[in-house]
Amino acid sequence: MECFILESVAYQNLHRRLRDFIYPNLGSKLWDLVASWSKPGHRCYDHVTRYKLSNLVAELQYIDSNTIRFDDNEESGYVVRIIGHFQNSIEIWTKERWDWWPLAQCLRPLKEGETRLRWECTCGEHRWAEVPPSFTKHLKSIVRSLPRSSTTFQNLQPPPVPFYGNGGGSASNQNSQSQGQSTQNSQGYSQPTKSSPGNATQPGTWRPPTSALSNTLSHCILFVVKKGAEYKMAQISVSKNPCYVFFSTLRAKYFDLRGFLRSWFSVWRYSHCDFYMCEKFDDHEFPPRHKNTFPEATNPDYDYRPKPMDNIPPVSEHEFQKRFYTCYKPHPLRHWYHKCKSLGTHSYDILELFPKKKTELEEGGDKREIFWGIYAREIISLRWVLIYNLVCISPMLVFFTVWILPLGQSTDLQNPSVPFSMMLGTLSLFWSIFLSSLQFGRSR
Repeated sequence: MECFILESVAYQNLHRRLRDFIYPNLGSKLWDLVASWSKPGHRCYDHVTRYKLSNLVAELQYIDSNTIRFDDNEESGYVVRIIGHFQNSIEIWTKERWDWWPLAQCLRPLKEGETRLRWECTCGEHRWAEVPPSFTKHLKSIVRSLPRSSTTFQNLQPPPVPFYGNGGGSASNQNSQSQGQSTQNSQGYSQPTKSSPGNATQPGTWRPPTSALSNTLSHCILFVVKKGAEYKMAQISVSKNPCYVFFSTLRAKYFDLRGFLRSWFSVWRYSHCDFYMCEKFDDHEFPPRHKNTFPEATNPDYDYRPKPMDNIPPVSEHEFQKRFYTCYKPHPLRHWYHKCKSLGTHSYDILELFPKKKTELEEGGDKREIFWGIYAREIISLRWVLIYNLVCISPMLVFFTVWILPLGQSTDLQNPSVPFSMMLGTLSLFWSIFLSSLQFGRSR
């Protein structure tokens, strides 16, 4: 009877809310703020989507609030401001996020009344995000209202989910570059990758019965990937596997579902995953339907913690990116451009936050079925755009180097017409394909 009560959804929901009431922390207060703003008709309703406040709170809930800084002034140099304006203009025009590597992600100009938040992520990166004045005002008030003695401790705690495994926390610290693909985006955020030492239960930390392990780690997480105009799906088992095994499998499945050519040569590169409700309406047809939705707490075919999932997304975009590009099998010689270090080698915590299906989804046939899982999203890679443009102009460069330079002024200038035409043709082909892949704000 005791086990039945302790594992019930009602008790866990009561326990979580009572804990947040007795031990108020930055995360619970910010989630309450975003929840109130997300109601239609609220005067700040548009801010939630425009500034991606839900994703921002998904990271801020875990950091030390004492590290948050508010920046109202532009202190960057002239060249940096020019590059930042250029990057911001391209993202506004394409309505897509870009991975600007090898360029740094520069700060965009602040609009009137905006504030730039700065903080140090638990993964070691210095992060920032632009927020509206109303959010700045509430955030300052929340930070001042937190108990001074518990501010640091509460914000460094792992998520309020069951703890299993041999490690002392959720994940270990990692280098800020992930295989050359991780960027410091103005709207990129991360969840903690390190935790307080020791496994002792602390005030305000939820620790449900360990029998939940056998009930939650024997199911599958449904993973949807877009391949051209089609949607492919993989069912990834999480049975008794730590999170590093899951994310290693996730990466392998992602490349497999996208196909060899798209995985290696597309300008679209993995960014993160969103939590989606999807629908299977025909044989191997799995289009995503609604973003940031979880199955009902009473749905017997899905398991996740906590129930109900009030705070969505439970995992930030930046943490998805960090874990996806982490070296789970380090190769120091091949990965000379960063320090290899795996995350969460003994942690199960993050898997509790995902909706896990208890029964296998029938992928074939025409039976209609609604399911919940994660959907892979991509961003545009600047380096691949530059590489393709370089390939397109290479005939002209080769001709100029081999033919024009040795002969000098005595060369016939009509000869460059052939490589010049080849260059224009290949550039036109590339840009027509690239621009046709842009959605310009439409849902992908």
